[in-house]
Amino acid sequence: MKKKPHIISFSVAFFIILTTTFCFITIREDLYSYSQLFNRSEPIETAYTFFKINYLNTDREVYYLDESIKINASWDKEQIPDDPPNEESFFQIQILNYSYDILWNSSRFYENGDDIEKNFTLSIENDLDLIIEGQSIYLTVCLFYFCSDPPIEGHYNNKTIKILREGNFSIAELNFNRNIFYPDEFLEINMTYGLLYDLEYETSYIEFRLFNTTNELLWNSSKFYQEGVNIEKNLTIPVQSFINYDFNSSLSLKITIYYYYKSLISSIEKQGYFCNTTIEIIKKGLFNAIKLDLNKEFFYPDENIEIVASWELLYNPVYENCFVQIKIFNSLNNLIWNSSKFYDRNICEKNFNLKISKLNISNNNLYDSYYIYIDYYFNSSIITFEITESYLNTSFIIYKKNNLLPFMFNFNKISKEIKTTNYSIIILLISVLPFTSIIVILLLTKKRKILEDMTIEY
Repeated sequence: MKKKPHIISFSVAFFIILTTTFCFITIREDLYSYSQLFNRSEPIETAYTFFKINYLNTDREVYYLDESIKINASWDKEQIPDDPPNEESFFQIQILNYSYDILWNSSRFYENGDDIEKNFTLSIENDLDLIIEGQSIYLTVCLFYFCSDPPIEGHYNNKTIKILREGNFSIAELNFNRNIFYPDEFLEINMTYGLLYDLEYETSYIEFRLFNTTNELLWNSSKFYQEGVNIEKNLTIPVQSFINYDFNSSLSLKITIYYYYKSLISSIEKQGYFCNTTIEIIKKGLFNAIKLDLNKEFFYPDENIEIVASWELLYNPVYENCFVQIKIFNSLNNLIWNSSKFYDRNICEKNFNLKISKLNISNNNLYDSYYIYIDYYFNSSIITFEITESYLNTSFIIYKKNNLLPFMFNFNKISKEIKTTNYSIIILLISVLPFTSIIVILLLTKKRKILEDMTIEY
């Protein structure tokens, strides 16, 4: 009697296992029946009805929205009696979407007989209640059979077809860092776009192209095949890479986006250019100092300085402001004179004749050094850039009149301060040599006379 509960527990467990197994088998059979709902092709025969699908064909498997679907179907159907008063059975062609909603159906075909054949031509745009959210959609073409007694209902010989949109290209945003460039700069392109096409049945790409005013292709980017929406593309291109020849002061170019699309299953092919944008390449202002000469290097305060300066100046007056100016500084780097500003383009030569007495100089020193420069000024409205540079500096000395001898004795000091050249030293030595010789001769003559007087007195 003590073992009886164990027997009861075993019986309950066995019952649960058996029930679960039966339910699982039943569910599997239902799943199998449902899975076959859209794949039946074998003949069905009962005591009162018989039908068999001979074929269901479409002319293609892939279509575009503006095309038509051709359907060809055949079946055998028998029913006893041939026209029962309280029963109905029929065939119908249906087109279903991915959720098995009926997009289109034919009329019902009740007739009996062998090799019954039906043909249909459907306009996809006009006959199907079709909504394509993406670039393509899959549909199912099937034969639907219905019988009320015995109750039979199902879809047979299903064919899957694909409906495509034609590939397309759209630009959401396109920006350039500027529209005017110097040759040593970079063109930056930032674009957000969509390129839609079917990778299996179509090919498509975009590329950037750059033309001159005669529509000669100067440069093109690589081809971008990435498919999708909101694609971001950032390019940094050296301007020099698409300038392979010399030009004058400016060059106008046209940058555009080339789009190409081709269907691999039809004759559809299209191409075009989008967003034509003109950019301008400007030669940066050019300065070349050619000559800066003085009539001499040493001056008295009452003399004139003659300056001859020449240079080459090239710039674009629309976008640049450039000029040249001659300036004179003293040894303390203080400006004592400057010319007017010269904006002349190309090669220019200027002559200046300046009175030293009119310059802002000091006559307190025995001598003083001065420096002359050609100054070049450049300012651009294309970029935030401004420079002032000095070229071809030369120097001269102003000294007091009739003070050459002290100048000679202090020559070492002078040479260090003004940094004269060896050539200048030789000139100075030659200029003071006659005076030195005279002094030495006079001294020697006087000494000889004293010696002669001493000899006579002895």
